[in-house]
Parts: sequence; C-alpha cells; structure tokens
Amino acid sequence: MQTPKEKAAELIDKFTYWNTSEAEREGIKSALNVVDEMINEFDSLEHYRIDYWYEVKNEINKINNL
Repeated sequence: MQTPKEKAAELIDKFTYWNTSEAEREGIKSALNVVDEMINEFDSLEHYRIDYWYEVKNEINKINNL
C-alpha cells in the first residue's frame, strides 16, 4: 500500500493534465473531491480505512499550500 503522501501525489498527477499552475490547482481540487468521496463512502462502510484517506487529504492540502 502507498503512503498517504505517495497517494496524494498520484491523485494530483492523475488530475493534472497540463504543466501549468492553473492546471495543478484544478488537479488538486479534483483530487480533494475524490478523497472526500472516499471518506464519505468509508465513513459508512469501513471505519478502519477512513484514517488513511484523511491522511491522504492532509498530504494534498500540504501540497496545495506550497
């Protein structure tokens, strides 16, 4: 399993289509939306995995603040 930091970077890369700061901001927004959806799903299904997705979200927010 990937670390939360690795997963955050992977998700941002998947949603960043061009090498511009605007595209990266949109990629970050999209990655955060996906993580929020995962958190909502796991919140009702599997509580033990939700901490991982909160950590991924935290890592994405760290990248967003650079």
